[in-house]
Amino acid sequence: GVDGAVRPSLGFLVLVVQAGFVVAAGIAAAGAVRIASEASFGWRQVVGGVALVAALAAPVLGAAWWLVQGDEGPLTRGTPATLPAYMTELSAEDDSSAVLVLRGGAGDDVRYEVLRDGTLRVGDDGVLSLTPERRELTGALGQLLAGSGEDVSGSLAEHGIAYVYAPRPVSAAVSGALDAAAGFTGASAPTEGTRAWRVEGDVSLAAVEPDPHPWHLAALAVQVVAVVAAVVLALPGRRRR
Repeated sequence: GVDGAVRPSLGFLVLVVQAGFVVAAGIAAAGAVRIASEASFGWRQVVGGVALVAALAAPVLGAAWWLVQGDEGPLTRGTPATLPAYMTELSAEDDSSAVLVLRGGAGDDVRYEVLRDGTLRVGDDGVLSLTPERRELTGALGQLLAGSGEDVSGSLAEHGIAYVYAPRPVSAAVSGALDAAAGFTGASAPTEGTRAWRVEGDVSLAAVEPDPHPWHLAALAVQVVAVVAAVVLALPGRRRR
């Protein structure tokens, strides 16, 4: 009874890719066995036997190492920090309606994330690890939390940030700095113990580069060509007599 966007899981696509690898390995193994059986005993049989032993031993040794040395996790059960529904819908519709999420501050450092497409999903941690820090945004937030009186809201608006959201527990340092700063007004935070603020002024993407890595398009084109070539090579051929 609640309208909202539902994102499909990437698990099915990952399963299809893994199934393709299994099929390719099976076809390659069948051809290798045929070639090795037809040829006289030599280095090919030795290399094939070593490769087979390594392929069988790798998952067994990996599982044994994980049982002995593996840390807890990486998946844990807990209550995810979700954004309010209206923030999720606005950020998904427009990149200039991002949400700045602030965590910490009660005895430790304040951590921040800029979400432009709702909450994080499984797999986004890999993207975050490759995303460089925007030092100008970090400096602006430092001035905001320090109560310097600078126009930090204008800097956030130039980065396309329309809302600031602090999930619980919200430290007094974060809430007090945002309540006292100019350019921020309180917004609705449906979950008890959370706080939200709206950034006043015209929000734009003036401080965000539209395409910081122009080679992404070339890399995507190479991947498309590689996929097409792999599909063509995997198609059944016709033997000529």
